[in-house]
Amino acid sequence: MNCFRLVPVGTRRQITACQGSPLHAGIWAVVLCLVLFACAPTRPFPTVTPLPELKTDRIAFVADGQIYTIRTDGRDLENLTPGDKTNEQPVWSPDGKQLAFVRFGFKNPTFIIMNPDGTMERPLAHTDGILTPSWGPDPQHITYWGSQNKQTDIFQIDLKSLQVERLTDDAPIDTFPAWSPDKKQIAFVSNRSANALYQIYLLDTNTHAITALTDGAFANNAPAWSPNGQQIAFSCGAKQGPGICVMQADGSDKKFLVDPNQNEYGSHPSWSPDGTQMVYQAIAGTIGDLFIMRADGSQKTRVTDIRQIGIGSAHQPVWQPAVTP
Repeated sequence: MNCFRLVPVGTRRQITACQGSPLHAGIWAVVLCLVLFACAPTRPFPTVTPLPELKTDRIAFVADGQIYTIRTDGRDLENLTPGDKTNEQPVWSPDGKQLAFVRFGFKNPTFIIMNPDGTMERPLAHTDGILTPSWGPDPQHITYWGSQNKQTDIFQIDLKSLQVERLTDDAPIDTFPAWSPDKKQIAFVSNRSANALYQIYLLDTNTHAITALTDGAFANNAPAWSPNGQQIAFSCGAKQGPGICVMQADGSDKKFLVDPNQNEYGSHPSWSPDGTQMVYQAIAGTIGDLFIMRADGSQKTRVTDIRQIGIGSAHQPVWQPAVTP
């Protein structure tokens, strides 16, 4: 039986969910997000500063188990996956022309690709078990984590041939893969640290060497590369609750952008195409809304107001890349 062990950001709790259990089908919507919310004290959202008009188009995110998109100024909300199945973990293609996600509600999670308006859903055959997909190193490959032979590792699938390649192969649980812009490295999350907490690591795809980028007494996850490849933003743990940090690509110069020590809480950062801003999930108690901030953590501004638009907590945001011809 395949089981997953999760340690939410900002906690020392370990949760196990096995295939066939209620937790397995909604492992991210019910376990990761709600436990993450429970770790954040009830605090107001950050004071917001209006931003100038944004030039890029849409942000995909999850609410109520469905994939939504919204413009970066908060207009034009669309539910792309209405129905009775749970849909999670959206990811844009590098050219911004396709949106992929994971659908739960079958025997195993199923990976689906669709157009940015929700049309032309295309399930991939023989790929059940994909979790937290990441497009790369080119438009023809998807990297993901899944379980095989009682191990949870990083895999890659060719979208044309559907051939699968295993990129890590060892006992620790490896999750959250993210390709560097230069296609030479993969940032990922693993519990291979001495204290078994989930930390961020770097895999050199040529030498297969693995380097630790984070450590400490709290878990860190959801790495996101800056478009120039020089920095990695990530969800970082703290005693007070989850925050957002940024570091250099070699793991140096870590600092908070959303700081629990300042009564701000957040997770899952995603960079704008020009690298000057990020969208993230701001957390206040059990409520999550999307905010945008400058890459240095300043000028936080609200994108969604779930109380006004009538949806559940917004999470797992991903900023659409610049659409190429």
